Amino acid sequence: MERISLFQRPCRLLQTIGEKMRLDLGPEHAAKLDHIARKRFGDFFDSIRKMPSGEKIRIIEAAYYLYNNDLKLAHSLGLELKKAGRTDESEQVLSSLPSARVFIPPGKMGIVIGHKGATIRKLSSIHNVRIDAERQGAVTFYSWDEYDLMSAANHVEWFFRGLRVNHKIGEVLACRVIMRASFGLLVELLPGKTGIIPGTELLQNREKKREIELGDQIKAKIIHISDHEYIYLSEKAAISETGISPLP
Repeated sequence: MERISLFQRPCRLLQTIGEKMRLDLGPEHAAKLDHIARKRFGDFFDSIRKMPSGEKIRIIEAAYYLYNNDLKLAHSLGLELKKAGRTDESEQVLSSLPSARVFIPPGKMGIVIGHKGATIRKLSSIHNVRIDAERQGAVTFYSWDEYDLMSAANHVEWFFRGLRVNHKIGEVLACRVIMRASFGLLVELLPGKTGIIPGTELLQNREKKREIELGDQIKAKIIHISDHEYIYLSEKAAISETGISPLP
């Protein structure tokens, strides 16, 4: 996966363009760029969130040219250009970023996105990538690091591939937690084979809050296999059957 040299190191020409744009923006808007200089990206995007599309693009463009090796700014610029209908410019920016793409089953994008975007934000944080999820079923990952790209793409691919396995309802399995999300837990049943334990099927300790960490082992029983052979498990059902509680 090859990086465009433009993004590998600071380019004086781009920085000069950025400085000129900073002046053209005026002091009020240009001051917003100071958040970027101090690496306060959250403050920067909060400060421009309600601005008209045209002004927002100009400010992100200025930041992009000043700090051209920043992935988040380049990705954000591409998305804003796309929202504004400037498709060719958006494609030019996004296509220059190292990326990986996977396709998921139709109608299953909600699983990747999660409740109010919780799952997709978690994926982005875990693998240090930027993510575009399209309704057609394509999920695109952006990162300077090839390992991060591949690990994020494999995570999503394994999720959907691993849910389609030949297990039977009633089986009790020792599962390893590989992801926490708004819907519950994604667990590994066997290498490359995964299932879901909904939050309502997890045991809770009434005396103190239970902390479940990635890598923890949980015994769970298969309670449902959907028409698409997605496997759902229950820790409660497994414990009621074996009589052994994992709670401390």
